[in-house]
Amino acid sequence: MKNQLNWQATVKPACQQTYLYALPIGQLKITIQANCLLNMTWVTTNSVCSTHDEFRYIPLQGISLYSFDSINYFAPIQVLLKHLWWQQPPTTIDIPLLLQGTNFQRQVWQALSDIPSGQTRTYGKLADNLSTSPRALANACRKNPFPFIIPCHRVLAKSGIGGYAGQTTGPLIAIKSALLQHEQDLKHEL
Repeated sequence: MKNQLNWQATVKPACQQTYLYALPIGQLKITIQANCLLNMTWVTTNSVCSTHDEFRYIPLQGISLYSFDSINYFAPIQVLLKHLWWQQPPTTIDIPLLLQGTNFQRQVWQALSDIPSGQTRTYGKLADNLSTSPRALANACRKNPFPFIIPCHRVLAKSGIGGYAGQTTGPLIAIKSALLQHEQDLKHEL
């Protein structure tokens, strides 16, 4: 069954909330405005963040070290992330995602969302399915504003792991490898 992404074209005027969500393989920086997910990125030692004082820390267990505002838009996203981590993904991503990217990029991101957990595709094979080039597909993967929700880590080069979030070496490749290994481990447990 295909996962259906819930794109939202506009966002209600509201303050942005930024969270750090801890997973065993790294931290995700997640930005929300109103009830819409604006973006998420992996935080690495090379990240631009020099201080984490502006963030709300949300460990995997869901315990907040900071109190939330009266309206907690992160709660449903936290539930979604737990489901994705433990391989119980919903068939519909009910969290509104800020409409971003070109039509082509959104087509690629939808195709990425349709790759089952524990499985991979090569850039070449997925590009053939979408009638495009592997390079164009890789560029759309690089622009993915929601890694982990839109699983670009499941796309590999024909000769190896390939890149991840614009890197071919470094901490993000280690995160990609860890995500793939985690999914394989869970697949074998089921």
